[in-house]
Amino acid sequence: MAISPTALTLRLFRQRGFTAEVVNRWLPEVNRRRDLFHCADVLVVHARDRRFLLVQCTSLANVSARVTKSRRQPELRDWLKAGGEFEVWGWSKRAGEWVVKRVAIGTGSLEPFDLQAPPRRRREAQQGLLFDVQGDG
Repeated sequence: MAISPTALTLRLFRQRGFTAEVVNRWLPEVNRRRDLFHCADVLVVHARDRRFLLVQCTSLANVSARVTKSRRQPELRDWLKAGGEFEVWGWSKRAGEWVVKRVAIGTGSLEPFDLQAPPRRRREAQQGLLFDVQGDG
């Protein structure tokens, strides 16, 4: 069974001591989900650190599209002006483990910036022969 980006996000936040809850809802009349403020899947709070954060959960391949979409939402601007935080989390599986890329959107110009990127994949080095000549030498 595949695990969703939202489930991965909830699990990680809860392991780190946050209270986290899904905030999108199912719209049966159009057979699809609607995100809170058109951009958030999860609401996260941490009482001790006094943080409140909305997160858009997706696959790593869709991070850029979700950042672009989220930046267009006037509700997100209001959220950020009120002191809330917003991040897009893109999940991928590397070497059998789930890793996340976190991109935050700040209040200033609503420009995204990477908070955490997954480790780069290592390519197998293929070194050719120095002289690829066959013969008597």
